[in-house]
Amino acid sequence: METPEKPKSAVDIVLDVAAQHGYEVRKTKGLPVNNCTKVDLGDGREAMMWQDENGMEFVTFESKPSQQNTIYQFHIALSNAGMDKFKHIEYEDYGILKELGGRNIKQLAKQTVTKGFFLWGNVGTGKTTLAVRIAYQRIADSSNVILYRWQDLLSKARSTMNTDTKESLQELMFPIKRTDLFILDELANKRRAKATDFEVEVFFDIVASRHGGNKPMLITSNMSPKDIEEVYGEALVSRLLDKEYMETIQFKGKDKRL
Repeated sequence: METPEKPKSAVDIVLDVAAQHGYEVRKTKGLPVNNCTKVDLGDGREAMMWQDENGMEFVTFESKPSQQNTIYQFHIALSNAGMDKFKHIEYEDYGILKELGGRNIKQLAKQTVTKGFFLWGNVGTGKTTLAVRIAYQRIADSSNVILYRWQDLLSKARSTMNTDTKESLQELMFPIKRTDLFILDELANKRRAKATDFEVEVFFDIVASRHGGNKPMLITSNMSPKDIEEVYGEALVSRLLDKEYMETIQFKGKDKRL
Protein backbone atom coordinates (compact mmCIF):
# COMPACT_ATOMS: atom_id res chain seq x y z
CA MET A 1 0.00 0.00 0.00
CA GLU A 2 1.46 3.34 -1.06
CA THR A 3 2.00 5.96 1.55
CA PRO A 4 -0.32 8.90 0.84
CA GLU A 5 1.47 12.00 -0.27
CA LYS A 6 1.75 14.62 2.44
CA PRO A 7 -0.56 17.58 1.66
CA LYS A 8 1.27 20.67 0.56
CA SER A 9 1.41 23.53 2.99
CA ALA A 10 0.08 26.96 2.12
CA VAL A 11 3.66 28.16 1.85
CA ASP A 12 4.58 25.33 -0.57
CA ILE A 13 1.55 26.07 -2.75
CA VAL A 14 2.37 29.76 -3.07
CA LEU A 15 6.02 28.97 -3.72
CA ASP A 16 5.00 26.57 -6.51
CA VAL A 17 2.81 29.24 -8.10
CA ALA A 18 5.64 31.74 -7.81
CA ALA A 19 8.07 29.33 -9.47
CA GLN A 20 5.66 28.57 -12.32
CA HIS A 21 5.27 32.24 -13.13
CA GLY A 22 8.90 33.17 -12.61
CA TYR A 23 8.16 35.44 -9.67
CA GLU A 24 11.01 36.63 -7.49
CA VAL A 25 11.24 34.89 -4.12
CA ARG A 26 13.26 36.42 -1.31
CA LYS A 27 13.68 36.02 2.41
CA THR A 28 12.49 38.88 4.56
CA LYS A 29 14.49 39.97 7.60
CA GLY A 30 13.44 41.78 10.71
CA LEU A 31 10.08 40.10 11.34
CA PRO A 32 9.35 38.31 14.65
CA VAL A 33 8.47 35.03 12.93
CA ASN A 34 10.28 31.99 11.57
CA ASN A 35 10.77 30.91 7.95
CA CYS A 36 9.35 34.12 6.58
CA THR A 37 9.26 34.34 2.78
CA LYS A 38 8.01 37.18 0.62
CA VAL A 39 6.94 36.67 -3.00
CA ASP A 40 6.64 39.53 -5.46
CA LEU A 41 3.51 38.67 -7.46
CA GLY A 42 4.36 41.14 -10.19
CA ASP A 43 0.99 42.89 -10.15
CA GLY A 44 1.59 45.45 -7.43
CA ARG A 45 1.09 42.88 -4.66
CA GLU A 46 3.32 40.77 -2.46
CA ALA A 47 2.51 37.47 -0.78
CA MET A 48 3.92 37.12 2.72
CA MET A 49 4.33 33.54 3.93
CA TRP A 50 5.43 32.75 7.43
CA GLN A 51 5.16 30.46 10.45
CA ASP A 52 4.35 31.53 13.96
CA GLU A 53 6.03 30.17 17.08
CA ASN A 54 3.74 27.12 17.08
CA GLY A 55 4.56 26.20 13.48
CA MET A 56 1.19 27.34 12.11
CA GLU A 57 1.55 28.55 8.52
CA PHE A 58 0.00 31.72 7.23
CA VAL A 59 -0.20 33.54 3.91
CA THR A 60 -1.08 37.21 3.69
CA PHE A 61 -1.19 39.56 0.73
CA GLU A 62 -0.07 43.16 0.79
CA SER A 63 -0.26 45.91 -1.81
CA LYS A 64 3.10 47.39 -2.70
CA PRO A 65 3.09 51.16 -2.16
CA SER A 66 2.20 53.10 -5.29
CA GLN A 67 3.60 56.57 -5.90
CA GLN A 68 0.14 58.02 -5.29
CA ASN A 69 -0.11 56.30 -1.92
CA THR A 70 3.45 57.32 -1.05
CA ILE A 71 2.68 60.98 -1.77
CA TYR A 72 -0.52 60.73 0.30
CA GLN A 73 1.34 59.29 3.31
CA PHE A 74 4.11 61.86 2.83
CA HIS A 75 1.63 64.74 2.84
CA ILE A 76 0.03 63.43 6.04
CA ALA A 77 3.45 63.29 7.73
CA LEU A 78 4.21 66.86 6.63
CA SER A 79 0.80 68.18 7.71
CA ASN A 80 1.18 66.58 11.14
CA ALA A 81 4.54 68.35 11.44
CA GLY A 82 3.22 71.72 10.26
CA MET A 83 5.51 71.54 7.22
CA ASP A 84 2.96 71.78 4.40
CA LYS A 85 5.15 74.15 2.38
CA PHE A 86 7.36 71.17 1.52
CA LYS A 87 4.54 69.20 -0.13
CA HIS A 88 5.56 70.32 -3.60
CA ILE A 89 9.29 69.65 -3.52
CA GLU A 90 10.76 67.54 -6.31
CA TYR A 91 10.34 64.11 -4.77
CA GLU A 92 12.52 62.27 -7.25
CA ASP A 93 15.51 64.59 -7.21
CA TYR A 94 18.27 61.99 -7.00
CA GLY A 95 21.14 64.13 -8.20
CA ILE A 96 24.57 63.55 -6.74
CA LEU A 97 25.16 65.72 -3.68
CA LYS A 98 28.81 66.76 -3.64
CA GLU A 99 28.70 68.14 -0.11
CA LEU A 100 27.51 64.72 1.12
CA GLY A 101 30.32 62.64 -0.28
CA GLY A 102 28.81 62.20 -3.72
CA ARG A 103 25.78 60.32 -2.39
CA ASN A 104 22.27 60.72 -3.77
CA ILE A 105 18.95 60.78 -1.91
CA LYS A 106 18.33 57.05 -2.28
CA GLN A 107 21.73 56.25 -0.81
CA LEU A 108 21.23 58.67 2.07
CA ALA A 109 17.77 57.27 2.79
CA LYS A 110 19.14 53.73 2.78
CA GLN A 111 21.74 54.72 5.36
CA THR A 112 19.03 55.98 7.73
CA VAL A 113 17.81 52.39 8.10
CA THR A 114 20.82 51.75 10.35
CA LYS A 115 22.48 55.12 10.98
CA GLY A 116 21.18 58.65 11.37
CA PHE A 117 22.30 62.14 10.39
CA PHE A 118 22.94 65.28 12.40
CA LEU A 119 22.78 68.13 9.86
CA TRP A 120 23.95 71.48 11.17
CA GLY A 121 24.97 74.83 9.76
CA ASN A 122 23.76 78.24 8.71
CA VAL A 123 20.09 78.96 8.05
CA GLY A 124 18.82 78.50 4.51
CA THR A 125 21.48 76.01 3.42
CA GLY A 126 19.12 73.15 2.60
CA LYS A 127 19.15 71.02 5.76
CA THR A 128 15.38 70.72 6.14
CA THR A 129 14.83 70.24 2.40
CA LEU A 130 17.26 67.33 2.43
CA ALA A 131 15.58 65.85 5.51
CA VAL A 132 12.16 66.05 3.84
CA ARG A 133 13.43 64.37 0.67
CA ILE A 134 14.91 61.55 2.73
CA ALA A 135 11.56 61.23 4.52
CA TYR A 136 9.78 60.84 1.19
CA GLN A 137 12.18 58.13 0.06
CA ARG A 138 11.81 56.19 3.32
CA ILE A 139 8.02 56.36 3.04
CA ALA A 140 8.29 55.12 -0.57
CA ASP A 141 10.28 52.19 0.83
CA SER A 142 7.36 51.31 3.17
CA SER A 143 8.93 52.78 6.31
CA ASN A 144 7.12 54.69 9.03
CA VAL A 145 8.41 58.25 9.41
CA ILE A 146 7.48 60.89 11.99
CA LEU A 147 8.59 64.52 11.64
CA TYR A 148 8.49 67.27 14.28
CA ARG A 149 9.88 70.74 14.66
CA TRP A 150 11.57 70.91 18.04
CA GLN A 151 9.55 73.84 19.35
CA ASP A 152 6.27 72.26 18.18
CA LEU A 153 7.18 69.01 19.94
CA LEU A 154 8.01 70.90 23.13
CA SER A 155 4.67 72.72 22.97
CA LYS A 156 2.79 69.42 22.65
CA ALA A 157 4.86 67.91 25.44
CA ARG A 158 4.08 70.83 27.75
CA SER A 159 0.38 70.62 26.89
CA THR A 160 0.26 67.06 28.25
CA MET A 161 0.91 68.52 31.69
CA ASN A 162 -2.54 70.15 31.66
CA THR A 163 -5.18 68.19 33.55
CA ASP A 164 -7.74 68.63 30.76
CA THR A 165 -5.42 67.19 28.07
CA LYS A 166 -6.43 63.72 26.87
CA GLU A 167 -2.97 62.71 25.63
CA SER A 168 -0.28 61.94 28.20
CA LEU A 169 3.42 62.59 27.69
CA GLN A 170 4.00 58.85 27.52
CA GLU A 171 1.39 58.50 24.78
CA LEU A 172 2.97 61.37 22.83
CA MET A 173 6.43 59.82 23.05
CA PHE A 174 5.50 56.21 22.32
CA PRO A 175 5.26 56.47 18.49
CA ILE A 176 8.30 58.78 18.38
CA LYS A 177 10.38 56.13 20.12
CA ARG A 178 9.06 53.28 17.94
CA THR A 179 8.86 54.73 14.41
CA ASP A 180 11.37 53.53 11.79
CA LEU A 181 12.78 57.04 11.32
CA PHE A 182 12.26 60.08 13.51
CA ILE A 183 13.12 63.48 12.02
CA LEU A 184 13.58 66.40 14.41
CA ASP A 185 13.81 69.71 12.60
CA GLU A 186 15.20 73.02 13.82
CA LEU A 187 16.69 71.87 17.11
CA ALA A 188 17.48 75.09 18.94
CA ASN A 189 17.44 76.73 22.33
CA LYS A 190 16.13 80.23 21.55
CA ARG A 191 19.54 81.70 22.45
CA ARG A 192 19.41 80.57 26.07
CA ALA A 193 22.69 79.47 27.61
CA LYS A 194 21.09 76.32 29.01
CA ALA A 195 18.01 74.29 28.19
CA THR A 196 15.38 73.95 30.91
CA ASP A 197 15.17 70.72 32.90
CA PHE A 198 11.96 69.85 31.07
CA GLU A 199 13.56 70.36 27.63
CA VAL A 200 16.52 68.19 28.58
CA GLU A 201 14.21 65.52 29.98
CA VAL A 202 12.10 65.34 26.81
CA PHE A 203 15.09 65.35 24.46
CA PHE A 204 17.10 62.88 26.54
CA ASP A 205 14.16 60.48 26.76
CA ILE A 206 13.86 60.37 22.97
CA VAL A 207 17.58 60.09 22.30
CA ALA A 208 18.25 57.46 24.96
CA SER A 209 15.33 55.31 23.82
CA ARG A 210 16.15 55.46 20.11
CA HIS A 211 19.91 55.11 20.65
CA GLY A 212 19.38 52.11 22.92
CA GLY A 213 17.00 50.50 20.41
CA ASN A 214 19.30 51.32 17.46
CA LYS A 215 16.54 53.32 15.82
CA PRO A 216 18.07 56.14 13.76
CA MET A 217 17.17 59.80 13.93
CA LEU A 218 17.69 62.67 11.51
CA ILE A 219 18.18 66.03 13.19
CA THR A 220 18.63 69.47 11.65
CA SER A 221 19.97 72.40 13.64
CA ASN A 222 21.71 75.77 13.41
CA MET A 223 23.67 74.73 16.50
CA SER A 224 27.08 73.07 16.31
CA PRO A 225 27.82 69.84 18.20
CA LYS A 226 29.68 71.94 20.79
CA ASP A 227 26.65 74.20 21.21
CA ILE A 228 24.41 71.16 21.67
CA GLU A 229 26.65 69.84 24.44
CA GLU A 230 26.73 73.20 26.24
CA VAL A 231 22.95 73.56 26.08
CA TYR A 232 21.73 69.99 26.61
CA GLY A 233 24.60 68.32 28.46
CA GLU A 234 27.39 65.84 27.87
CA ALA A 235 25.38 62.72 28.71
CA LEU A 236 22.84 63.46 25.98
CA VAL A 237 25.41 64.39 23.34
CA SER A 238 27.43 61.25 24.09
CA ARG A 239 24.48 59.17 22.86
CA LEU A 240 23.19 61.53 20.20
CA LEU A 241 26.49 61.99 18.36
CA ASP A 242 27.82 58.47 18.88
CA LYS A 243 29.79 57.93 15.64
CA GLU A 244 28.36 54.44 15.20
CA TYR A 245 24.83 55.82 15.57
CA MET A 246 24.95 59.23 13.89
CA GLU A 247 26.85 60.86 11.02
CA THR A 248 27.47 64.57 11.58
CA ILE A 249 27.48 66.82 8.51
CA GLN A 250 28.08 70.58 8.45
CA PHE A 251 26.24 72.67 5.85
CA LYS A 252 28.19 75.71 4.74
CA GLY A 253 27.36 78.61 2.50
CA LYS A 254 24.99 81.57 2.41
CA ASP A 255 21.26 81.65 3.03
CA LYS A 256 19.68 80.41 -0.23
CA ARG A 257 16.33 81.96 0.69
CA LEU A 258 17.67 85.52 0.35
